[in-house]
Amino acid sequence: MVGVNHMEGHIVSVLAKETSVALPAIALLISGGHTQIIEVENWGQYTLLGETLDDALGEAYDKVARMLDIPYPGGPEVSKRARALRETGVAPKFDFPRPMLHSKDYLFSFSGLKTAVLYTIQSLQKENPNLSDELKDQICFSFEEAITEVLLKKLAFTFKSTAAKSLIVGGGVIANQHLRITLGQFAQEHSIELHVPDIEHTTDNAVMIAIAGYFTILREKPSIAPEIIANGNMSL
Repeated sequence: MVGVNHMEGHIVSVLAKETSVALPAIALLISGGHTQIIEVENWGQYTLLGETLDDALGEAYDKVARMLDIPYPGGPEVSKRARALRETGVAPKFDFPRPMLHSKDYLFSFSGLKTAVLYTIQSLQKENPNLSDELKDQICFSFEEAITEVLLKKLAFTFKSTAAKSLIVGGGVIANQHLRITLGQFAQEHSIELHVPDIEHTTDNAVMIAIAGYFTILREKPSIAPEIIANGNMSL
């Protein structure tokens, strides 16, 4: 047996369907517990460039869902509502902040955006305690537009400041169809390869852990009944 890093599993999850990835690469890990930008020099050779200073991206989605009293799982429902409104061609109703949009670094912060959503909801509820579905949809749409702009700006800075040839995106949030489409457009505009896992391999799954285990065995000698300690907060 070998112990593997769960976050490495999200990076290598793209190899369940890809035969090769141009390296060095940038990995964007977006999940309920992590938002990280990682330089992948080779499989098993990772440098953490930056991460969120507070809420993870998936966590921000879920918190906004709870504020709006949207049923669990909240993140996918927020995205679904945003997508439905986006497809009508209307403009976002609320101008939510884009935290750290212009900071020349690899860091994220989503707590300010979450707080702005909360204040907007509280202000609207002074007129009517029960928000209409239309208003909930607009909040979801405006929130996701802010999130998307921040991600694209940070990735643009990252590829300008590194020699990366491709972008790997892993974690449960990349099941989001809007982000998959938008990142595809970003990769095309910047002439870089984009690698995202199939939907079934975006959330935690055994396949990605097996692939991570394979690369771990190339680096470490397996042992019988090793002392493996689970650490649910481990970063890469």
